[in-house]
Amino acid sequence: MDYKEYFSDFYSFIFFVSFLLTMVCVYFYRRKVQPIDIWNDHSYLWERVVAFLLDTAICYLLVMCIIKCFSLINIEVKQLYWELVLIIVYWLYFSLLESSKYQATVGKIIQRIYVSDIYGKKIGFNCASIRIFVKFVSFIPFCIGYLMVFSNKYRRAFHDIITNTIVLKKR
Repeated sequence: MDYKEYFSDFYSFIFFVSFLLTMVCVYFYRRKVQPIDIWNDHSYLWERVVAFLLDTAICYLLVMCIIKCFSLINIEVKQLYWELVLIIVYWLYFSLLESSKYQATVGKIIQRIYVSDIYGKKIGFNCASIRIFVKFVSFIPFCIGYLMVFSNKYRRAFHDIITNTIVLKKR
């Protein structure tokens, strides 16, 4: 099998798993919600984009440190494994930090925004993990999942709607 075929199959698999997880979330995790007064402090799209770019840079730096550690001990690893490491680092970084007591990643802390459930409470690791994998689906096609922030009153993206979360400003 050619590298390019394997590479495209890998991303097809990641998309398929993310899509399947999204459908499971839609079926089991979705609840009818009533807006609460905390929803008045929702964040703007530009704040979320800046936070995402900062967090992505941090994730890439972490992966580059891992690559450097492997190169120092003379271990060669295929390119595909580095992309898998990037996905794992991305998942753990976002899931652990968004489910922490700060409810935010480093980029969100700098932008003074945080992730909460629709009742204003901290989200758990499972919810944060599901939110991350649904983000992969939000990118495809043409970032439509993210563009949904323009179509609803509370500026919630596709992954926020599926996991019943909201990104709010700190007061």
